Amino acid sequence: MSDGPASHLARIPPALQAQVLHEALPYVQSVQRKVFVVQCDGHWLSDAALRTDFGRDVAPLHLVGLRLVLAHGDRLDTPIQLVQLQRDLVGVINQQDCRAVGLTCVDGGEGALAGGLIQRLHAGGFIPVVQAPADGARLRRRWRTGWRDTSGPRRSF
Repeated sequence: MSDGPASHLARIPPALQAQVLHEALPYVQSVQRKVFVVQCDGHWLSDAALRTDFGRDVAPLHLVGLRLVLAHGDRLDTPIQLVQLQRDLVGVINQQDCRAVGLTCVDGGEGALAGGLIQRLHAGGFIPVVQAPADGARLRRRWRTGWRDTSGPRRSF
């Protein structure tokens, strides 16, 4: 049996599944095709169990049509840890019947991100996992100036 989102859903009684879906449908429809930047702290993502849970939580959001950009910080000790964290996070998401791809702002990727790469990845069904610069401030600024989704208002959390 798969350990993806469907196996967790199978543990919920069908009547409860139907009730939850019925209540959530208007909200899901209102945010479909909207871009959400989710900033993740590298320290808690370094815990394998939390990273796996996070991947399981991200998958259903992507599968119902939210366009996610996952940004993880650079507060870990070494660049090697950052690379491994990103690989692990992309791997966990890919195990959930989703397709994720790792990007970095450190290697010049920030300009490419503003140049439409995020939109092209979303159009191809990918979840971008971006290694953000220090605490994500530049990534948030880049979002405000160049990643706007023209299909509706931007929401931030």
